[in-house]
Amino acid sequence: GVVPVEFNGAIDLWGPDCPNLYDLEVELISNNEVIDSRSYPYGAKDFKLDESGKRFILNGEPFQVRANTVVWPR
Repeated sequence: GVVPVEFNGAIDLWGPDCPNLYDLEVELISNNEVIDSRSYPYGAKDFKLDESGKRFILNGEPFQVRANTVVWPR
């Protein structure tokens, strides 16, 4: 499912030149009791395609994606 996350105040967005990370704390609550909790590193970012659908936009700026294919031997 999807759970909206509220930020108290401004946050610094994650990017390759400024990898701002936050701790995302998640709790599973049943009958008003925490039954499990986890903490995850999280970088907030705005990542989308431009109008042409051919260029990535990261935090409002064009972003060149570099990728490799990894093939694991069996």
